[in-house]
Amino acid sequence: MTTIAGVLPADPVAAQQFVALQANGNLADDVRDTCIVALQAVGRAVWDNHHGNLALAQEGLGNFGSAVNCYTSVVKWAVMSGALSAPRANRFCAELDAAGGTANGVNDQAMLLIHSMMPYSGWAPGDNVPLGAMVYHGRPGNPISHVTLHVGNDLVVGCWGSAYTEGGAIATQFQAQLARGWSPDTMITPIDAFGQNLLGYSLNPFWRDLPV
Repeated sequence: MTTIAGVLPADPVAAQQFVALQANGNLADDVRDTCIVALQAVGRAVWDNHHGNLALAQEGLGNFGSAVNCYTSVVKWAVMSGALSAPRANRFCAELDAAGGTANGVNDQAMLLIHSMMPYSGWAPGDNVPLGAMVYHGRPGNPISHVTLHVGNDLVVGCWGSAYTEGGAIATQFQAQLARGWSPDTMITPIDAFGQNLLGYSLNPFWRDLPV
């Protein structure tokens, strides 16, 4: 497993969690390093509403400027850490490509792969969410409306270029990152920052169960 050499989180909350993960000798390498790569992505990774650039992801390569959507960003960070192999990531892309030419078709296939076919639970305050879990911020009819990665202490990292539309603290944080010259798309937030309704998470580090 690996992280992106020479890249430190600029965000102070991400930096604090980065140090804590590095100091925790009890973590499996794949879990620690995937969470660290996600923390390195805060303020750097950019969003676009597609998955195609996942094919450019490589272990140890910090290509945070290669834009993908929210759930693909989470998959990409696992590739960058070496927790998920490039062939598996390519199969994930191929499954989405085969879903057809409509956004709903791709979203439905993604929902099958990263949600329905993986063990998951609804979230409640006090839950012990696994490090490296995919976290699902759902809306009616779409349980993967937004997807993030749990990096510990009930904090998640997610990439979404329209997060500012949520208003409140999310919009404030988005604008603050933009003002600092960071990418506002990728933020570290409390797990329930997008609301507690239809909030869920995978029961294991997601790459261990991803059915590709």
